[in-house]
Amino acid sequence: MIVTLLTDFGDSDAFVAAMKGVILRINPAARLIDIAHNLRPHRLKDAAWLLNCSWRFYPAGTVHLVVVDPGVGGERRPIIITRGEQMFVGPDNGVFTYLYDADFCAYEITNSRYMREEVSKTFHGRDIFAPVAAHLSAGVEVGRIGTRMKDPVMFEVPRPMVTANGVEGSIMHVDHFGNLITNINRELFERAFVSNSYEVVIGEERIPKISASYDQVPEGSLLAIWGSENTLEISANLSSAARRLNIDERSIDGVRVLIRKEGK
Repeated sequence: MIVTLLTDFGDSDAFVAAMKGVILRINPAARLIDIAHNLRPHRLKDAAWLLNCSWRFYPAGTVHLVVVDPGVGGERRPIIITRGEQMFVGPDNGVFTYLYDADFCAYEITNSRYMREEVSKTFHGRDIFAPVAAHLSAGVEVGRIGTRMKDPVMFEVPRPMVTANGVEGSIMHVDHFGNLITNINRELFERAFVSNSYEVVIGEERIPKISASYDQVPEGSLLAIWGSENTLEISANLSSAARRLNIDERSIDGVRVLIRKEGK
């Protein structure tokens, strides 16, 4: 069975390797797949976004292990989420927020039999979450590991808005290439605009159209494009829009993107 791993542990320490070792000692048949480990530390919203962009492509029975856990050792609960035929293991700190927009079940991990015998106050990824994920991947029923719970923690997800001037949205993520990924989806845009009389505005920058490919603008120039998730992205041909606009993951909150009707 597949177990994916998504953490902010980086690749220069032994944290991820220790978690994998724990999983494989419990279930040697587990197939371990890394989603990402080089997130900026403690960035729950980035982890939630990456999980949301990836989990749907895995087969039924996959267990997703997510450890971005700035509250480790505190009062936050260790949880399991089931959605459809997939399972998610990690801290109850909002990292699973995007899973809660459809039917799901939440369980608090309560049975210490499925944890390591000694549980560190600073490494629940190794001592709680990894063994629980391993046992789930080996076929142990969720109900034997945890008890049903209500009201898992979630953060507020910004929603795009249709206004008199057009469509206004937020930057949700900055990817490896410096693309600024927004929450404006193509369906909303097509409902709001019946003509090509619009421009895309971010800060002081004006982009006259939404391009079909990166090479439709000169090298280094900004462009708007529909990304692989069918959401609007602000990019730069063969360059970084984030660097061009002096934006990174720490500064995206409050940055607005507007698809504005011409003349407004």
